Amino acid sequence: MLELLAAGAALAGRALLQAADTGLLAVGEDDLRGEEHHYPLRTRWLLELKREPESTAAALRGASSALLAFAAVACAIVVGDILFRAGVHSNSRSTLQLLAGLLAGAIALIIDLAPRSLASARPLAWSLALAGPAYFVCVVLRIPVRLLLKLFDALLLRRGATARYTPPPPPLQEIEKILSEEARGGGPGAPSPELVHGLFSFAERTAKEVMVPRTRVVGVPIDATPQQAIDLLAEEGHTRMPVYDGDLDHIKGVLHAKDVIPLLAHPELIVLQDVVRPALFVPWTKPVGELLREMQQKRSLIALVVDEYGGFSGIVTLEDILEEIVGEIRDEHDKEGPAPQFGPDGTALVRAETRVEEVNHALGAKLPSDGGFETLGGLLNSTAGAIPQAGDRFYIGGLELTVVQRDDRRVRMVRVARSKSSPPSASRAS
Repeated sequence: MLELLAAGAALAGRALLQAADTGLLAVGEDDLRGEEHHYPLRTRWLLELKREPESTAAALRGASSALLAFAAVACAIVVGDILFRAGVHSNSRSTLQLLAGLLAGAIALIIDLAPRSLASARPLAWSLALAGPAYFVCVVLRIPVRLLLKLFDALLLRRGATARYTPPPPPLQEIEKILSEEARGGGPGAPSPELVHGLFSFAERTAKEVMVPRTRVVGVPIDATPQQAIDLLAEEGHTRMPVYDGDLDHIKGVLHAKDVIPLLAHPELIVLQDVVRPALFVPWTKPVGELLREMQQKRSLIALVVDEYGGFSGIVTLEDILEEIVGEIRDEHDKEGPAPQFGPDGTALVRAETRVEEVNHALGAKLPSDGGFETLGGLLNSTAGAIPQAGDRFYIGGLELTVVQRDDRRVRMVRVARSKSSPPSASRAS
């Protein structure tokens, strides 16, 4: 019985050391310094451990391995005692003891996943909670660990090897936080906060999130005359447009203005289809980073986005991708569409096609954006379960949203106001 308790205590201690190791690896020094006024002693211990990542990792993992071995031996002793009392032959008993020890070790390794997962989810909380045990283990094992590391160094260098250990790079969250703080400081050469956010959110976006949706895409009919095509390009302020046959689900390619203009002297000799270039089609789930590389490889400045059924969903241009990093880029052809902001009357008129995250950023709101929709209109459709009618009001995230304009198939304009009442966070006015 005593051996079982010892094995359980060893496994529990191992789990705590694994959680401490994971938490220390993931937590940033800035996060720890932010807790100095609450936990001065613990943060001092943790910062000291993070300054010596080699010896800290070696001590925690060495102690963890020792506890695992102790638990396996204790389990083997318990099993051997049980088998001895049951009268099992000594040869069979030794084999079963070995299997019991191995099984205990395997179970312990599986159980390790739980503390590591918990510590990865909340590294700061777990690091602070386990600061004392982790610091104690590292202090006790500091001298033997350093001696072992020096011994390994000597052996490796004798064989012509390089450094035995390279500390892991700081987590991306820590890098982003450091750059964001530098940006907010506004020093010379400091990046803008928007640029920092764009850089770190860039890789997480897909073509669907950055595309111009189908409802806003204007194309050129395949049977249009060259002059009609040029007029349409000039009217929309574009140099490239998709060419379709019948509807936008049957796109034949992309028309470039520079391919048509030189031929206008003899329009009767031009068939529009002869100057249409092949289109680059991409799935709407394609990560923006991969899309950018493909556009560079194929030297295409525009990509046509299709859904999982092959239907045309929208277009992505190189400008759209760059705007995800540096912010909105406007030229003389862009139609003015200022960011929504509250007026003197405390309301803001917002296009329903505006992305929810843009509304949140511009108005300091906290509208939900994780319900399978991306736009303000999509949020209202999801809340109502149908296309809302003009005049319908919704109370979501502390805001009052009123449908101002809609057509047969979608909401067009929404008036946003700070809610003065406090109905449920996502409710529809009766």
